[in-house]
Amino acid sequence: MWTLTLAAAFAADVAIVPGCPSDADGRVSDCQWRRAVWAAKRYHEGAFQWIVPSGSAVHNAYVEADALTLALVQLGVPAAAIVPERNAMHTDQNVAWSLSLIEAHGWSTVVVASDGRQPDYGCKLVNHWTLLPCEVSSIDYPAIGVWLQMGPPPLYTEPVAGWEPLARRERKIAAATGHPVRPPSWVVYSLQALFEAARARPVDLPAALSTPPAGAVAATSRAGR
Repeated sequence: MWTLTLAAAFAADVAIVPGCPSDADGRVSDCQWRRAVWAAKRYHEGAFQWIVPSGSAVHNAYVEADALTLALVQLGVPAAAIVPERNAMHTDQNVAWSLSLIEAHGWSTVVVASDGRQPDYGCKLVNHWTLLPCEVSSIDYPAIGVWLQMGPPPLYTEPVAGWEPLARRERKIAAATGHPVRPPSWVVYSLQALFEAARARPVDLPAALSTPPAGAVAATSRAGR
């Protein structure tokens, strides 16, 4: 657990923490642990008051948002400060569907906390789709090095029933919506980078990609700490 004194005030309302896959047996992975450690550290320092861990069971049968939530609670973040988004399958969906929750809660300042360039890309999407200010928060590895060396504790989530591979789900979404099958993410993001390099306006996502599926679980309102 963190031993930092909790901040008396918060710099931003909420952080989006995009997911990554759990281990094959459902254990919290190294990737999930480092993102949770970074988000927990910044939470305890007062960088934001709530956290939206985002991600469905994308590459295996374990929901990424649930694994991140489990790790965050282990790191001392109150469950009441966590609002999971359990449906996104790609980074752009992590942002778009988390923004739906953020709007519903009336939050007005956003942080994207993750690895490498993902926070920068996430904030560009926030700025493109909304007028909300967004802070880029890339992991400072030396600042959490001790926690990373320890590795994740043995934390496990349960598999979802009826899980299907991502490509099959993408085909079903395309058939149900009439939209083309979504290209692989590396194609989508490479095209985005080309448009950005040309100083063109970012590409809007088709509705099928930016809107949560019918029947998505709505987050309930949660109190702050």
